[in-house]
Amino acid sequence: MRSIFRTASVLLVGLLAAGSAHAREFSFNEVLKGEVQKPTIDILISRQNLSPKYVLDLKESFLPKIVDAVNSKPF
Repeated sequence: MRSIFRTASVLLVGLLAAGSAHAREFSFNEVLKGEVQKPTIDILISRQNLSPKYVLDLKESFLPKIVDAVNSKPF
């Protein structure tokens, strides 16, 4: 949190110094304290029907592809 204020103060000083012909030095010695507000998110998940009315049938087995992938080199 302090690094944000330091960065902002450095940018502010840089902008002020660039805009004027004479360079000025500013010192910020005060400490700002506070809390970061975090947003609250409510998620609603509806219950689905756990007994589907359809049946999935495999037309082709995928086990040979898994065996080939296990036996081959990864890279």
